[in-house]
Amino acid sequence: MNHRHQQNHNLSIMRSCAWASLLALCLLPVAQAQKTPIVPFRKNPNTGIETKSEKNQLFVNPGTGNDSTGDGSSTAPLKTITQALRVAQPDTVIQLAPGTYSTETGEFFPLHLKPGVTILGDRPTKGKDIIIRGGGYYLSPTFARQNITILGANQAAIAGVTLTNPHPRGYGLWIESSSVMVTDNTLTGSTHDGISVTGNSGGAIAGNYFVQNGANGITIYGISGPEVRDNHFENTGFGINIAESAAPVLIGNRITGNKDGILVQAHALPVLRNNTIVGNSRYGLVAIGQSQPNLGTANEVGGNIFKNNGELDISANSSNNIPAFGNQLSASRTSGKIDFQGIAQLVSAVPTPASSQATATPLPGPDFSVVSGSTHPVVSHPAHNMGGCSGNESPRADRQAVLPPPTVPAPPPPVTPQSLRYRVVVEAATPWEQSRVRDRVPDAFRSFSRGRRVMQVGAFINLSKAEQLVQQLKSYSIVARIEPY
Repeated sequence: MNHRHQQNHNLSIMRSCAWASLLALCLLPVAQAQKTPIVPFRKNPNTGIETKSEKNQLFVNPGTGNDSTGDGSSTAPLKTITQALRVAQPDTVIQLAPGTYSTETGEFFPLHLKPGVTILGDRPTKGKDIIIRGGGYYLSPTFARQNITILGANQAAIAGVTLTNPHPRGYGLWIESSSVMVTDNTLTGSTHDGISVTGNSGGAIAGNYFVQNGANGITIYGISGPEVRDNHFENTGFGINIAESAAPVLIGNRITGNKDGILVQAHALPVLRNNTIVGNSRYGLVAIGQSQPNLGTANEVGGNIFKNNGELDISANSSNNIPAFGNQLSASRTSGKIDFQGIAQLVSAVPTPASSQATATPLPGPDFSVVSGSTHPVVSHPAHNMGGCSGNESPRADRQAVLPPPTVPAPPPPVTPQSLRYRVVVEAATPWEQSRVRDRVPDAFRSFSRGRRVMQVGAFINLSKAEQLVQQLKSYSIVARIEPY
């Protein structure tokens, strides 16, 4: 993919993920994707938020509910989220009453979300009085055993709750190779991360408040590309940690009061637009390895604000030139290879070797050490520090380690034998749409057609084979078209 295509790719992502659509999808995450009948909405007089009619809701109350005698109605609620998830069918909203949901009230952790199911608390307060606290072990396909509060599921949603995991190396929400809508929550008090996103995940993380988590507010690994929009990150190690070959889009976030605002490492290629990164005690943004955060190009200005970060606003120690056109910042508060003119070449994604899938482990928070006479971040590998890192530990040069290789294979490149004459493509601009396509065609990969972002789902010698695939996708409400190869 050349740099012009990469720019179009990034522009398409941001324009297609409108905030209004995001809020609607949170309450109805799979109705269109699975052709589930749309249920009429009614307005809750207490919150003003539209929710589905009661026959598609399960009510849960940790104080008055009963898992044995309750049926999930508003008059006979269940007691635990655990039980509600056991009985919930797709296109169901689990409505939580105020209270604390923990092992003391009967919860079993980790809670496993289900496709098409929404956990809904109180979105206007970001779940101030609806607290899910606890953790249990989950065996990750890529990152071994982790202690997590909630495991995401494809096309699930969670909104209006407070998540905290006080266990050692605890994660609030773990999203692995799935697209989850995470909106208007508070992620606080987890000893490692508020949210970890890994594998090939999409979805959206929007309007959340991340505060006082041990290592990172959110970490994004693998080849994940979620949209991270309008969140507030403060008072933690790294606000956002982006690693491996991840390519998220960060829009309109406020990242302030952390030790470091954003770390971009390995081969990560995030896009940052209209973020405010101020008042972090060491660095606003750090780029290391072969990463290339896109902070703005001549075709699309960044609109990010960097100021009042303790040592530097941007520390660019990556081997790649960092595009940073159209931001509010002072060049004297930056270091490294940074392009302020909008002429830097955008690099392409680096494939991720499958051989490393079973050995990688999530990276802890940063360690800043003096190396070769200059201060820059040295990230310690968890294999050398199994107790975790809160971002508050004293610097130790002997903890330096090479970053682990990326862990999830990238989508395969297009097939190019001369005999191929037709290709089938689907317009899928958002991570959510891409996930739908990959659910049906796992080998689909990103491409471009007529200046627009698409997913190529097949290439054929015979037209009849291409037409057959188009019809198969149509049966799943996925609109595909045939083009000359």
